[in-house]
Amino acid sequence: MSTDSPGTASDAVNGQAIKQVLQAERAAEQAVAACDRQAGDIIRAAQTRAQRIAQRGDERITLIHMRCAQWLAEQRRLLAAAEHRAQAEICNSQLDTVSIASVVDALAATLSGADKESP
Repeated sequence: MSTDSPGTASDAVNGQAIKQVLQAERAAEQAVAACDRQAGDIIRAAQTRAQRIAQRGDERITLIHMRCAQWLAEQRRLLAAAEHRAQAEICNSQLDTVSIASVVDALAATLSGADKESP
């Protein structure tokens, strides 16, 4: 029995050591799994944040495009109105010239007596 005694004690020590190694492996696996879950949570949060940032950027770009389109439409309207006023002034100026010329001709005819000479 003296040979069994030292072997049994050695087996018990070895068994305890193996048990500790297995517990350490399980703890390491659990730690790795926890890290994987935490990394997944971080990635999902980052993706959500990136999507929100992209959406806000798209909304801002759309708003800027809309404002630019409105500004351009207003500028076109103002330009068309200015062109219309300029055309009206040209017409009025031509009418004034025609009116003045006809008045001058009538006055000249009256002063020269040419209007009485016509039958």
